[in-house]
Amino acid sequence: MNEQFLIDDAYWNGIAPREKLLNMIAANYANPNESASYQALTELNVSDETDFYQTRQDKIKKIVNGSSKELSEEEKEYWENLNVRVKGIFQYGFCGGWEVIISAFELLLFAILAVCIVVAPIFSGEYQAGTDMVILSAKYGKTKLPMAKILAGVLFGVAAFTIHVAVAFGITIAAFGIDGWNLPLQINGTAVPYPFTFLQGILVNLCVIYLVLIAMISLTLFLSSKMKNPYLVLIIVVPVLFIPMFLSPNRTSGIYNLLIFLTPYQSLIPRFGR
Repeated sequence: MNEQFLIDDAYWNGIAPREKLLNMIAANYANPNESASYQALTELNVSDETDFYQTRQDKIKKIVNGSSKELSEEEKEYWENLNVRVKGIFQYGFCGGWEVIISAFELLLFAILAVCIVVAPIFSGEYQAGTDMVILSAKYGKTKLPMAKILAGVLFGVAAFTIHVAVAFGITIAAFGIDGWNLPLQINGTAVPYPFTFLQGILVNLCVIYLVLIAMISLTLFLSSKMKNPYLVLIIVVPVLFIPMFLSPNRTSGIYNLLIFLTPYQSLIPRFGR
């Protein structure tokens, strides 16, 4: 019928070595919220000398001005000004390790959970063991000691989490190499409006993750100071971390999306293309 096939070694010799690049080019010409693969390139009309980068700019304007986004004029101006800072021509190359890191950021949720488990008994463990009265009656039991415990909990959490990140990233980079750290995020999706390289994007997202980490440590310490059992603390902390995994943001803006994006799990996911 109307099906087309690549015969002999045409795919392996001509397409496979550059399939991802061809898919990126095809997706650039697709309508917003639509996907396209290299097969669509055969139907692309280039009679009007359609420019790759101008098509990208027009596509982002459509996304920003889309009715589903419900963006204000100030928000539209912000995103358009941010996108202007994206410099072409895009340099393309291998960036497999950095793509793996970006795609697996949400797995760091388990590292945050591990930190919360260790931090939970800082105060409630004393209530459970019955040593709280002895500690509170000491000279600095109600002043310097609680502040020292809070500081120790935060420092431990940040240090333990940093070691976990270093090991996780180190294994990935050792397997794939550091190639691609200076490539633009746009080669992973041309609609990305952020003027970042892969390394810059990862560092920005890491800053967000550390804010989530400190927020969860603070919540755990607060609950630990109010509850008499570390398990009660975790009964609250675990749902806060994992329930948002089952909540998906929609394609429109609004209070629902804002609340979803502020949850710990959703905050871990890089959203450079949205």
